[in-house]
Amino acid sequence: MAKGCGQNSAGRVSYATFVLGGALRSSPLSLYSRTSESIVSPFEYLLPLTSVLVGLAIADLATSLHRLLEARRRVQWDWLPLLAALLALLAVLDLWWGFYGYTGRSEWEFAQFLPIFVQLVILFLLCASALPDEVPSDDGLDLHVFYQSNGSYFWFLYAAYIFSILAQDAFTYAASGLPEQMSTVSVLAGSIPNLLLIALFVGLALVHRRWLHMVAVPGLIVYQIVEWSGRVL
Repeated sequence: MAKGCGQNSAGRVSYATFVLGGALRSSPLSLYSRTSESIVSPFEYLLPLTSVLVGLAIADLATSLHRLLEARRRVQWDWLPLLAALLALLAVLDLWWGFYGYTGRSEWEFAQFLPIFVQLVILFLLCASALPDEVPSDDGLDLHVFYQSNGSYFWFLYAAYIFSILAQDAFTYAASGLPEQMSTVSVLAGSIPNLLLIALFVGLALVHRRWLHMVAVPGLIVYQIVEWSGRVL
């Protein structure tokens, strides 16, 4: 759903090189690039950690859904939290799909991967908060009540995820400058969709009127699907 200012056709976000000086190059964190470059590429080295975090997020969603279905007779169902969980899943798939766009990068700085790691952790928390972890054996569970009590946390996490993408773009351009084909105006214009998403998610976190959520959540899913329609690996 969210995208950085410099999106290419292969992935979600195309980031310029982000350098924090020579300190990282001489630190133990960069030892891999000097010792095992001939064994695996940087992308292959980072992919397992990314895969684990993506897998944990999806597994948490699937486990929570399984527990709801298993205890379905004690659950008062509500479609809104289920659609919100689907939206969280789509966000994880969006990042996972876009990560393939980094295959051609021959060198990574630690500071380049750190924001992606932060985004993965936020997405895990988002998925973990989308559905309840347990269904009480005595009173059962009302999904409408769960969404009302947990929705603010969920939507603030989603806003934080989009903000982390904008912050990554800002730090990247501040460190390495704008690409020749981009201007400050085009960067700011490209940030408008993400800024609108942050405003919407904060609004959903603060305003609990059901009609607003009934319109916004399905609309966000449609937006995500339409945005994905032309993507290829």
